[in-house]
Amino acid sequence: MVAAPLDLAGLAAVPPWPVERLRAAGGRCHAALVRDWRALVAPALAAAVAVDLDREGLDLQPDTGGRIAVAAWLHLHDHLAARLCDGDRAAFGRLWLAEVGGRVPWIGRSGLRALGLAAAGRQLPGVWAAGFELPPPQAQVNCGQVSATWSGHAVFSAPTFRWMMALQGALLVPLCGGWPGVRVAAAATEEQFEITWLSGQP
Repeated sequence: MVAAPLDLAGLAAVPPWPVERLRAAGGRCHAALVRDWRALVAPALAAAVAVDLDREGLDLQPDTGGRIAVAAWLHLHDHLAARLCDGDRAAFGRLWLAEVGGRVPWIGRSGLRALGLAAAGRQLPGVWAAGFELPPPQAQVNCGQVSATWSGHAVFSAPTFRWMMALQGALLVPLCGGWPGVRVAAAATEEQFEITWLSGQP
């Protein structure tokens, strides 16, 4: 992709879409993505965010297939950043990485470290299909580089989607291990979004 590289702070700085546009983009995801969100914040703040989402008609309760709207998943994080970090999305991203990373169970950490970043990249499209009713990312694995490219759906252009994918990409680095000096780069055009994990080794 020919585009300027973006970092987490740059992605966080892009204003989120209005809820109407996010809802219109469509898409559904597994409710497990939001299962434990209340455990990460104080009860009063969780209640306030729930009111925010309800006012906008976004439901975090799963349907009979265990799915929720992607708009609800994404806008939940917009509201958490607004209320928990006074709208400082970069600060919320750092908090998210610390909190969510610290809650990955030991067996999950062990499995990801044994799998490694390259193998995790190869499995990404299959894992994605289990969590999202959206086109899977295209994954490419080369020497010292793994990339994932999302295209073919309107929600992939949403700033919060791109920010959350980059956060999850950053979280994957310490969990998988095995590549000294790994860094995460992101690039975007209007049509697609790409994350690349680059080894620091020559």
